[in-house]
Amino acid sequence: MNAAIHVALMAAHKADKGIVERLTDAKAVDPSSAIMHEPSNVAEQAQLDEALGLGLVLRRADGRIFLNQRAVRERNEGIGYGLLLGLLALGSVAASVAALVMFATG
Repeated sequence: MNAAIHVALMAAHKADKGIVERLTDAKAVDPSSAIMHEPSNVAEQAQLDEALGLGLVLRRADGRIFLNQRAVRERNEGIGYGLLLGLLALGSVAASVAALVMFATG
């Protein structure tokens, strides 16, 4: 995995974490426990919009929001697999470089 992709995945995960934590703390984890939430600034609004777009947060018809626990769990698992693939790719590159150095120095 490209390092830039890894950094982008981690940044997206960090950005989503704030709203996820807020809803988890409020126990807004299903439609019946949904809460009203008004972002206090532009950054929070952007974060909420992104979480809604990714399906991590769902909005009821009355405007209240709640955490889509399944989507959050799947996203976290995907990030873990992405990190593992990144480490495997890095190990492969390191092994290739080591083999080339050993071959060149004979």
